[in-house]
Amino acid sequence: MKKEIINILLIIFFLNGCATVRSVERGYAKINYEDGISKKEAKLIAFKHVIDNEISDKILGINVARHFSGKKYPNTWVSKFESHPMDLVWQGTHWYAVYVDKVTGKIVAAEWGPTDKLF
Repeated sequence: MKKEIINILLIIFFLNGCATVRSVERGYAKINYEDGISKKEAKLIAFKHVIDNEISDKILGINVARHFSGKKYPNTWVSKFESHPMDLVWQGTHWYAVYVDKVTGKIVAAEWGPTDKLF
């Protein structure tokens, strides 16, 4: 019984992950770069960056990210992802941030950082 429950949970987990990647790919393909980048579009660009650079296994998930206007880099949207594995936390790395230009949609920067570091 315990093995069956674990298998069912794994199936649900993998199906949910695949659906998320597909929805990011679909949304990313629809981004209009000509009228500036909205917060919603910046989220999709950041999510795609995380997926393409294989960072998704090091963060809690794209659905728990926080998104806000950047201070460190002017005229950017910031998507901040909390780190997942304990080895990163023990090393002092607590988040991963992607900075997306509000006009062009290009990624200005992406970095790991400690909890006490502000944007």
